[in-house]
Amino acid sequence: MTISNNKFEFSISEADILSRFGIDANIPDYFYEYYRKVDTSWRYPTTEEKDAYVILILQRMLYSRKSSDRQVNYEAFNIGWLENLNKISENGITLDNVKPGYYRGVSYLLYDNNLVIPKNPQLNYDLAILSAIAIFSKYLFQASTIYEFGCGSGLNIFILHKLFPDKQIVGLDWCENAVEIINRMNAHLSNNIRGERFDMLAPDDSMSIVNDSMFLTYTSMEQIGVNFKAFFDFMQQKSPKRVIHWEPFVEAYDEGNFWQLLSHNYCQTRGYLNGLYSHISEISTTGKIKIINDSCPGFGGEYYLPNLLVWERA
Repeated sequence: MTISNNKFEFSISEADILSRFGIDANIPDYFYEYYRKVDTSWRYPTTEEKDAYVILILQRMLYSRKSSDRQVNYEAFNIGWLENLNKISENGITLDNVKPGYYRGVSYLLYDNNLVIPKNPQLNYDLAILSAIAIFSKYLFQASTIYEFGCGSGLNIFILHKLFPDKQIVGLDWCENAVEIINRMNAHLSNNIRGERFDMLAPDDSMSIVNDSMFLTYTSMEQIGVNFKAFFDFMQQKSPKRVIHWEPFVEAYDEGNFWQLLSHNYCQTRGYLNGLYSHISEISTTGKIKIINDSCPGFGGEYYLPNLLVWERA
């Protein structure tokens, strides 16, 4: 394959990131502190690099479908979170030690409805952090308690604590090692943090939710495919003040754009979240809930672009 000699002549500015989330005030120092450490430079790919990417994603669609066996998926995630738990046990609770292992570095990035080549192979991870800081600071600052469903390695719980050290933060996950990570945070960071086991496919309706709380899912519902109804009914029943989803909504992609169409097909082939976006949109027409943000800010990973969907009780 011919490698381009193009310089990495473009970069993603602080203002660009913030504007995509509609943020122009009350920007936390944590955002700027993190941004200053990140190399956001990028370039456009050559024709050969584009072709190689399309072949790569098509191969993944053919041969890398996620398992439909719940026990297999549980064990895979629990092993992944055990790696983070071991890092925490050995070296303490830091941002690096709660970084999920699946951020292994990328050669390509979906950005602003284009395929680009990042100079920094961890740019997808860095943009995920900056996006999380922006989303949380804009939409969660009024919560009495924040519940993250599918908290995994505890990355977002760590960020939420940095942003809102005085708030109650609850990390929920179906994997025991993920819950143990949050319990370590409770012991070593703050007793405002706590972990609980929770299965989105079989939610516990008896679970008590604090008034004026807010719910968060951050690329955690992607794994449940079309089986979102029980969890959505649970959310409606508990009537949180606000719900924030940062997920790949298959039906929200613009099929008129080649890269979004490819993302659509990739997510659908992998069996990722499908139908929730339409379900929420339909319920919003009844007046039971109100959508306050429905957008694709344009920061993605190597294979798909997440969408931001924020809704409130009416």
